[in-house]
Amino acid sequence: MNGIDFYYFVLKRKYFRNPLDIIIMALKKKSLTSVSNSIEPMTKILRLLGHPLRLQTVFLLHQEGDLSAGDLCKHLNSEQTLMSHHLGDLRKVGILGARRDGKSIIYSLRYPGLPAAIQSLTQLSNHA
Repeated sequence: MNGIDFYYFVLKRKYFRNPLDIIIMALKKKSLTSVSNSIEPMTKILRLLGHPLRLQTVFLLHQEGDLSAGDLCKHLNSEQTLMSHHLGDLRKVGILGARRDGKSIIYSLRYPGLPAAIQSLTQLSNHA
């Protein structure tokens, strides 16, 4: 585990590796206090997923499974430098995991339930 990729947040004396852990914990408890304490990390995640290429990346990894940066570029018609930037942002908050396979870095979705949550937001936006 790379210490650079993990951010620690403290909420009621519990330590969390990244903002998604706080969001999941808050949703499980379904208490207003827990949700209000996790608003800032939630907005960070939603801002990141607000970019079309990042959102497409999450859906593609959900559908196809683990992929290299090169494969993601081919599927999404993106340049390598742009894709690497977005993949780095998604890794920093813990949405994606990465492992080295020879010269390639293979990316995976760390939270398989995330696309379902995004689809719920899509349904909500269709009704707005």
